Amino acid sequence: MRTLALLATLLTLPSFAADKKEKTYDLRDFGWGKSVSGPSATMGKLNGKAVVLECWGVKCPPCIASLPHMQELSEKYKDTLVVIGAECQGHTAKEIAVVTKKAGVEYAIVSGLPKTPIQFSGIPKVFVFDNKGKLVFDGNPADAGFTEAVKKVAEKADAKAAPTTAPAPGAKPAAAKA
Repeated sequence: MRTLALLATLLTLPSFAADKKEKTYDLRDFGWGKSVSGPSATMGKLNGKAVVLECWGVKCPPCIASLPHMQELSEKYKDTLVVIGAECQGHTAKEIAVVTKKAGVEYAIVSGLPKTPIQFSGIPKVFVFDNKGKLVFDGNPADAGFTEAVKKVAEKADAKAAPTTAPAPGAKPAAAKA
């Protein structure tokens, strides 16, 4: 009798394992601070584009070393990929500008990452999202799979996807054309 009960228990284990799914994350689960430099990074401007969101800091040597590489990716995949750098050490716009100018950064830089479903303590930290906003890579930009993940999502994104744009805060709507 015990053998049958044990066997029945063992046979049901795979069904429990199959029910347990790994949590998937979406770009909309993340929120970043206001724009510090470069183009503004709003959700509307990201529609249809692959996205790299890198958390970095002014006082972090590995982060500073990563900035030129992020700029290269931004240029290489300019039609299909948006790079956003989130300075997460709380420095001023002036302090950030000194570092990003020296590194030749032209992509969007924002102040912090106040909303993230994934807790982390070390930087640089990078998240890669496909053109549908699904997280496909979570790690360090020096990790072996990072560049391949970026290439994969950037090449699948539609260069013709016209991102929706919102007027700048305080801007007046354009007059309708007849």
